[in-house]
Amino acid sequence: MNNRLLTSRVLRVEPLTTTVFTLEMETDQPVSVQPGQFMMVEVPGHFLLRPFAPISCEGRRITFAIQRVGEGTEILAGLEPHTPLMLRGPLGRGFPAVEGPLVLIGGGVGVAPLLAVASQLEDHSGPVRAFLGFNRAADVILREEFERAGVETTICTMDGSLGYRGNPVAAATAEVPSGWTAFACGPQPLLQAVKGKFARVYVSLESHMGCGWGVCNACRVDRPEGRGTLKICEDGPVFDAEEVELK
Repeated sequence: MNNRLLTSRVLRVEPLTTTVFTLEMETDQPVSVQPGQFMMVEVPGHFLLRPFAPISCEGRRITFAIQRVGEGTEILAGLEPHTPLMLRGPLGRGFPAVEGPLVLIGGGVGVAPLLAVASQLEDHSGPVRAFLGFNRAADVILREEFERAGVETTICTMDGSLGYRGNPVAAATAEVPSGWTAFACGPQPLLQAVKGKFARVYVSLESHMGCGWGVCNACRVDRPEGRGTLKICEDGPVFDAEEVELK
């Protein structure tokens, strides 16, 4: 965890769909973010920063894929180039380095942190596949970016309008051996469904956060069998699926 404040400016905001956009920023100093880690992003006019995991981070440029879900994200979606913003981070624990066959399973905007993983797998020691799930074809994001990263990518839509009809966990378990390692990010039902399906499963959890570095205790998650709690911001957001209760 690196709890430092960075000065940045907006380079561009571009829509990916009607509800998801990318926010590209330039920081005042180089940033190194492990895939799965997050940054706290200032929202103009609001006291609390918001947590987002980058889809890419190169030198001083960092890009996020953000879903419009409330006032804060609507403000970010409307930012103009050169708008100054404060960032804090990188924070949390990202996806671990693993060897051997790897499957990436994402749903909705949850595919974003997995793109950061895919982009750093050029020298990975085994095959890599990605299964990306969306409600319909119009909601699909980042498909070309996964393919440019050299990852065999299967698109899944619940209405069957593109690719596999159904959810990405069903598609992955039908096509990928259970002995693989899985990285997953997306809605809670997706994370619940993938737990136990592969030899090792790592999940990235989302939560409202007040601080981002373990002080406010707003983002606790239960451990199995009543063994206390963990902080998503500090102990995660990426966990071995066996470490946490997914409910």
